[in-house]
Amino acid sequence: MAPSDESAQKSRPIRGSELLPPAEVSTLQAPSRAVRARSAPRDELLSIIEVCEELGIARATFYRWRAHRKGPASLRLPNGTVRIRRSALTAFIAACEDTTR
Repeated sequence: MAPSDESAQKSRPIRGSELLPPAEVSTLQAPSRAVRARSAPRDELLSIIEVCEELGIARATFYRWRAHRKGPASLRLPNGTVRIRRSALTAFIAACEDTTR
């Protein structure tokens, strides 16, 4: 004897989204990655090489500035790499322009 549709549904676990009407389920779902990227722009993290290329300086110059706390603010990631936020580099360049005038 084949099981009826009712018994097949009873043996299946109920998901949380099945308890709510479809209109309410859609409001509970997280926004897609593309929507989040547009709504909250991220501050790009640049590598030391990218910063040096943009400023036209040698890596040794960047490390010297960093040691003397003269360069753009940087951060060390848990894996040990150093990154510079795009906003910190922009602020550094703006501060350099202000001091040369």
